[in-house]
Amino acid sequence: MIQISKIRKKNKDISAERLEKLVKASGDDCVAGYVRFRKIKACAGYKRACNKAAMHLSVVKGGRPMGNNLYAAVVRFRLIVFLIPLFLMLLAGFFLTTKQKGVKAIELVTEEHQGVIEPEETIKESQWNQSPYAGLYICVPGYSDCIWDKDQHGLPVYNSEKNNCLITYQVYVGGEQVAQSEPLSLGEEAVLDFYDRLTTGVYTMEIVARAYSPDMTEEFNSVYQEVQLTVY
Repeated sequence: MIQISKIRKKNKDISAERLEKLVKASGDDCVAGYVRFRKIKACAGYKRACNKAAMHLSVVKGGRPMGNNLYAAVVRFRLIVFLIPLFLMLLAGFFLTTKQKGVKAIELVTEEHQGVIEPEETIKESQWNQSPYAGLYICVPGYSDCIWDKDQHGLPVYNSEKNNCLITYQVYVGGEQVAQSEPLSLGEEAVLDFYDRLTTGVYTMEIVARAYSPDMTEEFNSVYQEVQLTVY
């Protein structure tokens, strides 16, 4: 008796084919529910149930009686929808693995000194090492934005005692040279003052420090700095 009861419960749902026949005979409205797992949800019509099943990658597998000659569409996942992408991924992985095994290393013959740009003219090492200024560097002050007024103005310049050269300073304001120092020896200082040539406002001040050999016969690299000068 227990076995008969289980069979009846299992056969409570009708097949999808029978549900379609009922829909053709009684109309689309005979389907008033939609069930994916256990809980039946309201659904207006068989076509609506089929559309909802397609949205969830599922298909109508049967019908479940709800009473009053109404049925709920029972839907289940389409296993094939998940198996096809999985099969394609496995096939692609197998193909890539097989292709990589068949790839042979190809040795490319590279030219010597590839990527090196050759100079137009070479310099002998002795030419540089014989210079009395080889390996020396120049130390110059770094300037920040300046604020001048009638009581405090002027640009201090100097030549550090660490240098082994002479230094001259040239100052430009608004693209015009406004001051230039004499060649400064080691430890020598000076103040470049051109306050009387300016009016109240904000200027761009350019400072160029030029270095020379002690005998002024050879010019070294110059240092360029640009700062803001505010005048009151």
